[in-house]
Amino acid sequence: DENAAGVCVPDILKHHPGIAKAHGVVTYDTSAPALVSGSYNVASVTEPSEDVRRITFTNAMANANYTVVLSAEHDFSDHDPYVGQSRTATYFDLYSHEGDGTGRLVHFTVFGQLA
Repeated sequence: DENAAGVCVPDILKHHPGIAKAHGVVTYDTSAPALVSGSYNVASVTEPSEDVRRITFTNAMANANYTVVLSAEHDFSDHDPYVGQSRTATYFDLYSHEGDGTGRLVHFTVFGQLA
């Protein structure tokens, strides 16, 4: 989409389905969860229970029908984290069978429609 002058502007482009609606890297170790590098549309990361990280959006998604792409960064061979089924338009939870691991990071990118 373009504005009246034919220029594609960020306020319009952010609604394109191929553009990430949120992204970040979160710690998944024994310390308090934190974002460790630049993020977009992430208000907070918390630990509602052991081995769970809750990512809360700054700007909500339109509904819970969005895609979260994950990758884990760690020195050891462990189970990849996964997204819980209890996601909402305002947050999603990350789980891991291996629990907290020293130096473990989880990268995430969210695709979908903003509210």
